[in-house]
Amino acid sequence: MIVLYKSTEPENVQYIYCTPMDYLTSLPNWVYFKCAHRMTGEVVEFWRDTIGQSFTNRYAKYAIDTSFVFANSTEGMWTYTIQQAPEEEVVPTVGMYPILESGYLYLYPASTFEPTKYQGQENSFIAYNGQ
Repeated sequence: MIVLYKSTEPENVQYIYCTPMDYLTSLPNWVYFKCAHRMTGEVVEFWRDTIGQSFTNRYAKYAIDTSFVFANSTEGMWTYTIQQAPEEEVVPTVGMYPILESGYLYLYPASTFEPTKYQGQENSFIAYNGQ
C-alpha cells in the first residue's frame, strides 16, 4: 500500500516505492500511473520516466509532488495501476502494454506533524537495575 500526504505547501515531494521492473516487456522510458478514488470515482493520472531505475534492485523510486498531482483530490482510499507507456502524456492501450503493478493508495489530508503530548503523565520510573 502506498501512503501519501496531501499538502498545501508547494514542492512537497514524497516518494513512491514500487516494483514495476518485474513485468516490463521492453525498456520503455515511461510508466503511467492511474489512480482512482474508491468512493468518488475521480481519476488522477501521471507519468514518470524509468531512466535511472535499477533492474537488479527490483524496485523503483518515483518522486511525486502531492501539492501538484493531488492538489484538488479527495482524501481517502484509492486504487492505483502502473502500466508500461510508450511515451510521456500518452495513455497506453490496454492489452498492448502490460500492467506492471496495481494496489491501494491512501491519501491523508494535509497536516503539520506534531508529536503526541500526554497530560498528567508521571515521568518517574525505574530505568535500570532497580535504580
